[in-house]
This record gives sequence, C-alpha cells and structure tokens, in this order.
Amino acid sequence: VSTWAAAFYPQGRLPSGLYLGKIATGPSAGKYGKYDATATDGRQTCVGFLAAAVKVNPNPAVPIMAALQWEGQVVDAAITTINNGVPLDAKGHTDLAAYFKFV
Repeated sequence: VSTWAAAFYPQGRLPSGLYLGKIATGPSAGKYGKYDATATDGRQTCVGFLAAAVKVNPNPAVPIMAALQWEGQVVDAAITTINNGVPLDAKGHTDLAAYFKFV
C-alpha cells in the first residue's frame, strides 16, 4: 500500500485496473506496488493490472492479497480513469505489448 497515495483508495479499497510493477529490491522484494517508470526498485517495469478491487487494511504491516491480471484486452480510457486520470505511459505500453491488446 505504501506505493500508492491515499487518493488511489478513498473508499478504503484499491480499485481493479491499477498499474502494477513487481518490487525487486528492499524489504518488499517479491511484492507488487504502483507502477512508476521512474522507480529503481523494480516497479519501473509494468507487469499488469490489479485484477479485482481489494480492501486496504488500516495496518500497513498487513500485506494485501490480490490477483494480477497479466494478459487480456484493456480499454485505455477506462484504466486512465481508474488511475486518477493518469494514462499508462509509452514505456508501460511497451512493457505489456506482448500480453495485452490496448483499445
């Protein structure tokens, strides 16, 4: 949860469709967080989308269990809306090109 600002979960849940990157370094290695092309911990590679909405536990020490959507068809306008108006950048599209069809 620490990789998302609270604005991403105002109702206490992360919505499906958020861009995900896999954390490769540090204490959260192996977990997923908010895709960020400027990150240096592994999240700079977009690996998919949050498959379903998931409730955020108020205790940040409790990990969130959720499903990763890693292939399929994606409506760009819809995921932009879900991600607070931030479209998936060109690098993210390139990262996912072999797995997703963007329409």
